[in-house]
Amino acid sequence: MKHNRILLYAIAFLQGMVFYASIATLYREVCGITIFQITLIESISLILSLSLELPWGVLAERAGYRRTIIICCFIYVISKIIFWQASNFLGFLIERILLAVVCSGLSGTDVSLLYLSSEPGHSQRSFSIYENLSTGGLLISSMIYSVLIRHNYRLAALLTIFSYAAAFLLSLGLHDIKSKTADPKCSYSDMVCTLKFSLHSRKLICLLLATAFISETSQMLTVFISQMKYASIGMSNALTGLAYTVMTGVGMLGICSARITERFGTAHTGILSFLAVCVSCIVLTMTQNTLLCILCISIIRLAANLFLPLSSTLQNDMISSRQRAMILSMNALLMESLAACIDPVFGALANKNLNLSFVFGAVLSVLGLLLYIVLSRQNDATLQSS
Repeated sequence: MKHNRILLYAIAFLQGMVFYASIATLYREVCGITIFQITLIESISLILSLSLELPWGVLAERAGYRRTIIICCFIYVISKIIFWQASNFLGFLIERILLAVVCSGLSGTDVSLLYLSSEPGHSQRSFSIYENLSTGGLLISSMIYSVLIRHNYRLAALLTIFSYAAAFLLSLGLHDIKSKTADPKCSYSDMVCTLKFSLHSRKLICLLLATAFISETSQMLTVFISQMKYASIGMSNALTGLAYTVMTGVGMLGICSARITERFGTAHTGILSFLAVCVSCIVLTMTQNTLLCILCISIIRLAANLFLPLSSTLQNDMISSRQRAMILSMNALLMESLAACIDPVFGALANKNLNLSFVFGAVLSVLGLLLYIVLSRQNDATLQSS
């Protein structure tokens, strides 16, 4: 289904074009929102996502992946309109509530459709392209912000609406793979049975925990706390936007995830990713150098971008059931449950002392590394026994 892949890639690119991304924290702070309130909103959004993950998974199996993606893309546009007009805590909270609806709906659905639309054995390559086209959209939008928009935060939010509206229009052209996706008999009893199976899979739990650790560390440090770090060392808004552009560009090297995995192996690729994040976090606690800070933040983004396509492939390869989207939604549920606890900790630590948030990131990276080593050893043992 090359047609599906092309459309999904284009949608990822357009939805990556968040023109206000490089000043997302500053945008909210100008409206009187503190960093703790930002992380509190994130936590509320994640909790809502948790409650919606499984219902959305069942709905996606019944209605098909195409319809689910179309609905979510439309709600995405509405959320961006609200963000454009938001001026207080309630406005930004409503935007994140809608975003929670979208994220829980797309969770597992877009990945499932992309996996089923990929050629056998090439899913990691498809995931890498998908993730990094999103990063490419972010790179271009951040460059436009730095060069043309600069201090006009509201204009940046308005332009984001247009890119998300275009993504919605493209989603109308997707095709469902009905023989593999639509499952009108999918029920909540199936969901409960699948959840029990997932919770008893030690390999899957290790993978999900490790993925959550590196994903949330990257999200919180590169999107939110990095901007506070840059401000603390005296960087201007324009330079902060440029730093975000550099980080995004370096992160696009994550498109090489499949090639790197083929060269170094699944185990070594994952281990190197966690080590890179850990070392970068430690360096960030000790330096005030502008270039070194930008480099470390960029490495954190790159490491996560290299690991996440690998994680998506491993998760999909573990699925033998027809109800792929529902299982992936359950996986996301477990990871988001952990994220809902992690994000406020990052915010509270950053409010007290920025360095503490980087130390926390290093700790999570070490925990993720240990879990991934356990997973790799279990995979080796399975191969030897077979």
